[in-house]
Amino acid sequence: MTDDFLKEFVACAGAALEAEDRFIREAGRGRGKAGGLLRSQHEKFYQYIVWKAAYSKWPTEVERSRHDLVILDPSDHLKYRCVFEMKNWLSKLSFRELPCIRSDVDTKLKDCFAEDSALIIFSGNDPGCMDQQLKFFEEQVFPGIDRPMRETYCFQTQSDEPNFPNGKRWSSG
Repeated sequence: MTDDFLKEFVACAGAALEAEDRFIREAGRGRGKAGGLLRSQHEKFYQYIVWKAAYSKWPTEVERSRHDLVILDPSDHLKYRCVFEMKNWLSKLSFRELPCIRSDVDTKLKDCFAEDSALIIFSGNDPGCMDQQLKFFEEQVFPGIDRPMRETYCFQTQSDEPNFPNGKRWSSG
């Protein structure tokens, strides 16, 4: 996968997630509610937001051939340009989701029928902690790879949930 494509995809997905976060925060403010995207831990909700954003730029399908998101080759819609698995990584101690994420990397991304594949992670943490969190994540999910290719998109958000501090929300590919 080229750095440019991954950068463009993550920027597109991240901007859509940030816009949805602002919408949710504003909608709740009138009722005295705080918090944006962190109000929902439903992975499909995040995937749908990313699909809508990607669909505006590329020929895109969701849940195709066991993959969360597939970007099709514009000249041949039977060929996959890139497949994505998209996962929430939101547990307080960060371990609960790791076995499922590792399994998807091993079974869905390593031997897929696409030119490229990527794992998109949705997460949130205190400001200033993202690089430390990503380093831990990469060591757990991609052991033996010094530093996998990565792009991130971060934005400030709020949470009224006790498990999630106010802080940075980010997605990474």
